[in-house]
Amino acid sequence: MGVVGFVALAWQLLMLARSTKQDHDRCRKQATMEFLADNMNQRKSLFDEGIPQERDHAAIEALISRSMSCDERATKLITSYLTTFNRVCCRFG
Repeated sequence: MGVVGFVALAWQLLMLARSTKQDHDRCRKQATMEFLADNMNQRKSLFDEGIPQERDHAAIEALISRSMSCDERATKLITSYLTTFNRVCCRFG
């Protein structure tokens, strides 16, 4: 009887460990998706505020020139934009 009880207890502990690992994986994936969604929303806000699209080289050059000419708004936009990528790199790097 003691062996059967021990096997049952070991089985329950194994199932608990497996369930805990699956729950941890689910929470980690959910947190990643929430992080990426938040990052996408921040980038959209920056585009709405005036950050040019990545492939618009002339507009990017103009924004950088404005920043180099002490335009605080342009500098803030560039800093905020680069910060979004820095957050991604820190999170997944």
